Amino acid sequence: MAKRNNIIALLCLFAALLLAGCKTTKSAHEQAAAATISLVEVEKMQAVQGFLPAYSAKMKLTANVGGSTLSSQGTLKMKEGEGVQMGITPLGLFEAARAEFSPLYVLVINRLKKEYSLVHYSNIALLQQLGLNHALLQAVLQNRVNLPEDKTTAKALAAMDITLEGDTLLLATASNGITYKYYIEKSSGLLLKSVGAHGGTTVTCLYEAFRPVGDKLFPHNITLTLGGAAKPVELSFQLSKVKEEHDYTATPISSSYKKVGVVDLLDALAGK
Repeated sequence: MAKRNNIIALLCLFAALLLAGCKTTKSAHEQAAAATISLVEVEKMQAVQGFLPAYSAKMKLTANVGGSTLSSQGTLKMKEGEGVQMGITPLGLFEAARAEFSPLYVLVINRLKKEYSLVHYSNIALLQQLGLNHALLQAVLQNRVNLPEDKTTAKALAAMDITLEGDTLLLATASNGITYKYYIEKSSGLLLKSVGAHGGTTVTCLYEAFRPVGDKLFPHNITLTLGGAAKPVELSFQLSKVKEEHDYTATPISSSYKKVGVVDLLDALAGK
């Protein structure tokens, strides 16, 4: 059961992270009347500029699926434009499994059975339909608003609805039937929460425990909550030893490892 819950956690993480970003679609004319803060000021905020472009951390991954809770130790490494690596290390002794999210594919490795599965985003029809991609994952793990890559930051912000109430700055937009909201603390410029909603399903990302890393503040607790699913799902990261690290190497696949279907690999990790 413990192994199965670990894999459920990884799958929920993948789904939640992909829903946590956005593309902008609303016009500058629509947002201009609502905005009560200059776009230049918003553009300079860390919530827009982001955290370090590359870092590594130790993590404690805790999943609550339908009331059942499980925790596991692990590692997290990311480099903007290159990829994200998450290793699962039961009891902190060895890496039993790894999930790697590159700009083009997801690689999942079962080190215990020397098996792997590789799936390209282009082969996942739903992701193509919604316009979801690897850039969204980077934005979530950098604690920043995700903006379309084909626009300048200024133009992307100008296309959003921006409102200010007290010290809370709200950026809102919609794309492909999904609505997105980003809640920023104006005084610090930090992104505290983001919400994506599609039909009756919502994904909420909550950032807490901001602590200094270099010359920036970074959340050491990140909680993803999936609402509207058959079973309530909550996935949280507790990060420690966060540090800037630009060394990043895509995981090589050993010739001794066997390629299997993703369902078969997940079943094996689940102990089936």
